[in-house]
Amino acid sequence: MVAKWCKEHKWELRLYGLFLLVYALLLPGERAPIIYPDESGYIGWARIFAGQIGDGQIYFPGYGILLAPLAAIFPDIEQFYPAILVLNGFLCSLLPVGIYSLTDLFTKNEKTRVLISVVTGLYPTLLMYANLSMCENLLSVGFVFLVLSVRKMNQTGKFWGVLFWSVVLPLTHTRAFVLLPALAVLIWLRTKGKVRWTLLGAAVLVFLAGLGYLLFNDSSVNTAHLRNQLLELFTVKGICNLITVWMSQQLYLIMATFGFYLFGWGYGVRYVVKQKREWQTVLFMLLAVLLAGGLSALYLSHHERPIHLFYGRYNDYVTSVMLMLGLTAWVKKKERYWLGIFWMLFTAVAWILYREPLARIGVSINNAMSAFLYRIVLREFDILLASAFFFGIAVLLLLLGKKRREISLLLLCGIYLFTGILIDQTHFEMNDRYGEPDHIAVIESYDPKAKVQIEGDPYLIWIYNASMVYAPEITLSQEEEGQKFLLSKVWYPEKPLLSSDRRMDMYLYAKDETTARWYQDRGMLLSQQEHFSGSASVKQEEDGELLLTLTNTGDPWLCMKSIRDASKAVRVGIRVLNVQNETVDVLRIDLEENVLFGESVQMELPDYERMYVELVRDFSDKAVEGTQFLLIDGKMEEKVLPKEKDLWFSMLTFYEPGGSAAQQLTGFYYQYAGPEAEIQNIKIDVEDESVLRVETEEKAEFRLFANGEELELIKKADTCYDFRLKSREDIISLQFKSKCYNPFRESGLPSFLSFISIDSRIKPAAWLAQKIPQWNNHDYGPAIRRIRVLDERSE
Repeated sequence: MVAKWCKEHKWELRLYGLFLLVYALLLPGERAPIIYPDESGYIGWARIFAGQIGDGQIYFPGYGILLAPLAAIFPDIEQFYPAILVLNGFLCSLLPVGIYSLTDLFTKNEKTRVLISVVTGLYPTLLMYANLSMCENLLSVGFVFLVLSVRKMNQTGKFWGVLFWSVVLPLTHTRAFVLLPALAVLIWLRTKGKVRWTLLGAAVLVFLAGLGYLLFNDSSVNTAHLRNQLLELFTVKGICNLITVWMSQQLYLIMATFGFYLFGWGYGVRYVVKQKREWQTVLFMLLAVLLAGGLSALYLSHHERPIHLFYGRYNDYVTSVMLMLGLTAWVKKKERYWLGIFWMLFTAVAWILYREPLARIGVSINNAMSAFLYRIVLREFDILLASAFFFGIAVLLLLLGKKRREISLLLLCGIYLFTGILIDQTHFEMNDRYGEPDHIAVIESYDPKAKVQIEGDPYLIWIYNASMVYAPEITLSQEEEGQKFLLSKVWYPEKPLLSSDRRMDMYLYAKDETTARWYQDRGMLLSQQEHFSGSASVKQEEDGELLLTLTNTGDPWLCMKSIRDASKAVRVGIRVLNVQNETVDVLRIDLEENVLFGESVQMELPDYERMYVELVRDFSDKAVEGTQFLLIDGKMEEKVLPKEKDLWFSMLTFYEPGGSAAQQLTGFYYQYAGPEAEIQNIKIDVEDESVLRVETEEKAEFRLFANGEELELIKKADTCYDFRLKSREDIISLQFKSKCYNPFRESGLPSFLSFISIDSRIKPAAWLAQKIPQWNNHDYGPAIRRIRVLDERSE
């Protein structure tokens, strides 16, 4: 039975074995991640599913589920990461197998099917992703098998494969949600009765859930950005930007595939229009590619120009099927005159780009696909020579006669394989994937005479982003003294610390007792005490800012970015107090670096009169022992405050919602004054020649009234406005009249959305205005920070 199955699927097995060999040749040498936010996020999920601590950005868990068994087997990243790459090789080798199965729809010629599958599998971007713990590995393969499942549903009516992949892919990355509308169209065409409505309803519900997540999830920067881009589609400018970026990305895909992406569109559209065999499957391919490209362009449309022409990553996972369609059209002689047209297009676009080189060429991970076209040819040769080179290839193919199309595909295989090798050998080097880190320079800065050897893997990456998450460490040995050191990004309180590097946040420890004793005898070990303690001083700068200096006299103060457990980080906490010594605001300031015994750190303080400064454990209001400092009027000493002449809007609007002060505000939204706003019943006991100073967040134009009488503006500088205040002893009211700012009108959104406002009586509309401030149809005046009375003579 097994022998029969192997005989029936001999070409699938041969293709799988061939690409296992290809990936085996390309993968060795990768040891550590280079894209921290992405790779660490997927690995973080894998560790969570394996019952471990998950570090880094948390993306969707689909790819992490696949990696979880490896995380359980290899808890150490130095073994875990190579294991991921091996798994990627086994996974990505399935893609040409899936393509081979799809080509049966268009041709029965075995050699043609194999050739198309090999070319598609060698597409350099797909080769590159296997070197990374990125979800594109699962997305690319999963999409091909989703198309196969769609084809099977068209043939047999069985939809379980479609259901499986339509869940797996969106769980792998949010961009796969755009596949669901394409599936909905297919379901409508191919099913009837309860099955149609059940599947269609499920697709719609999942899509709406994803859309809701996108619109109302504030925890992710990416979702908030994409939400803002969706809002831009209601404006003419946003639509123009979308079209510009979409066209630039299509040009990228055309050039990166040597025109076959374009041929795939032509062949696919003709196939659907003529309703050939199983045309619904091809329709799904076209819709999926169109929606994926639209999402990519939407996400990047804020650039307003084709600066991300080379950003193909959001389209890569669906490109394989278009490349397959284009190769099919080429072999079946459906395209005749494309060579000259394509090279003219290539020359024109490349010449335009070459005149103003993009900063990301040859650097960003997203343009590695075009390494051959741009990094080698355009950057090393003149544009005319590059065009002549490709034109020469075109002429050569034309002279080869009847077999020129098959020979051209063999040539394309060579170019793609060469590009993949080029990426593997040079692109990752540019991202510090290879090359010796600056370990020796670090230790030699401590001992210039030291000759240091690195034990273990000399290619272990040492950049902050990866090191913070995976904590790679290097053991160093000093030849002459026989001493051993541990160089690490991680703080180990139990290890003898020799020194630290402030710029790179590195720590050098004695590896063994002999080395530790040698440094201890010479007084070179940094002291470590049992209790946190410190001293502080405050200096007022010429510009009036308060500069706080904190000095450590105890155990190290570990900053947020240097340790894995955020709850153990030390931060600067500030408690803002009112005259009754009640806390009205709590602020946190991160330490930029770890502060060891005897070291100091400086930072600017916010402009409050009375506050506690304390070192705190993050996510806790409990101060670190021995580090509380009371600041009053910028001095670390107790003194009686003068009469209350200083009004902070945060105290009125946020921290006393039920008090009398909050009821004194009319026409305010947080600290923003409306077109006509008033603060009532303010006690101001002033002397002659006093000044009322209003400080705003940004420049504003407004007039100020006290008891109905307009005050004279005597000074205006940036965001500070001084008004002459006559002698008063009574309780007054301040009235503002200002120009308005309306986010809704400024955004250029259509008028039919004007009902969305925080003032709306329709609760969903008011809630929507709070979640998406750009939609808020509400008039704002200047954002007022502070109002205080000054003695004019002291100014």
